[in-house]
Amino acid sequence: MPCAHVVPVTWVSQVVEQWRQPKHREFLADGRTAWTLFNAFTGVLKRADLQQLPRRSQALHGLIDSECGLLSRQ
Repeated sequence: MPCAHVVPVTWVSQVVEQWRQPKHREFLADGRTAWTLFNAFTGVLKRADLQQLPRRSQALHGLIDSECGLLSRQ
């Protein structure tokens, strides 16, 4: 899979931490899903530069959509 550039490689450990132990217990109510992974990424993305946030968010949506088998409408 090509690199999606959602987060810098130095942030990956933070995403994994959020995935394993989310700040909000509601994110684990249904177990580990694509939605909980999405929440882990967005929790970390809140720390991103606001100018980069739209591009990173778009990349995240593309990554999750492609991994879930959803078609891109671009």
